[in-house]
Amino acid sequence: MKTIRLLYPDYISGNLEEYFLGSRLMAQIVPQNDEQKLCVVDLPKPDSINAQVENGIFGKDLVLEGISKAQAILASEKPEKIITIGGNCLVSLVPFDYLHHLYQDVGIVWIDAHPDVSTPKDGYPNAHAMVLGSLLGGGASFLREKLVSPYFSPQDLLYIGL
Repeated sequence: MKTIRLLYPDYISGNLEEYFLGSRLMAQIVPQNDEQKLCVVDLPKPDSINAQVENGIFGKDLVLEGISKAQAILASEKPEKIITIGGNCLVSLVPFDYLHHLYQDVGIVWIDAHPDVSTPKDGYPNAHAMVLGSLLGGGASFLREKLVSPYFSPQDLLYIGL
């Protein structure tokens, strides 16, 4: 089975530069494995962007660009397993969607202190809080529109940490 490591240093969807550094640090902590190719979602460095809130979402175009880049990596590499190393919860969107397309009966174990089922109507502009809701068919329409697989059902989800 082909396994890749997807380093996705997203900080934009959470509007917090520390997520960028945190993902790079995690990449160093996770034990190396020569049989697992490291694939990096190339995002601009935090000091090189001037993102604003667009239609209620911070850095919306940059968030969507990162999602497209992650999808392109998975389409090119065609992994059967993905080890995602990332900045925040948004980095889970593409891998879960990809794996759901590959394995129809895959589920989600969501370990987090926050439910991540927000919507733009909630007034919080950071897309990282909308990921799980989007995978379940709610969340944010701009994220749902990027999904290629059917939505996950509530019975496909195990929440830990709320």
